[in-house]
Amino acid sequence: MDQNSLDEIQMSIGDNIRIQRERSRLSQKAVAEALGSGENTVAGWEKGRSIPPGDKVAALAKLFKCSTDEILLEESDRNVSEDMKALFRRYNELDEHIKPMARNIINGMLGSLEMSNAWEMMETVINRNPLQHTPREEFTLPQPGNRGKPR
Repeated sequence: MDQNSLDEIQMSIGDNIRIQRERSRLSQKAVAEALGSGENTVAGWEKGRSIPPGDKVAALAKLFKCSTDEILLEESDRNVSEDMKALFRRYNELDEHIKPMARNIINGMLGSLEMSNAWEMMETVINRNPLQHTPREEFTLPQPGNRGKPR
């Protein structure tokens, strides 16, 4: 990962911390005290100068009453529709010995839908641009004595 990508990640995390802190109506000082960190440390996280360690990310999420994803990921990376969240909840409620079977079924169904979609797209392309039948030249094998020689 190059330095620019790392800087962007740090900025994103810093922005997320600031947004969550402001939503919670807490000062940097209050957050620092709650985490047992210095105020300058929290300011550094928000400004993207450093990334909080994992235990502090978990503590921040608990303090802000949000998920760690809301601190670590950009909003576009954590948007999941409500119906998908409901499916995830249902999956999580399954017995552990059933989860692998459920994953296989879901993967199979998605694969089938993707294949079906691919066939539909191919049919659309074919129907728009029907292949023109063009006569082929007759091809004959060269006689055994003429192999490798120009004609």
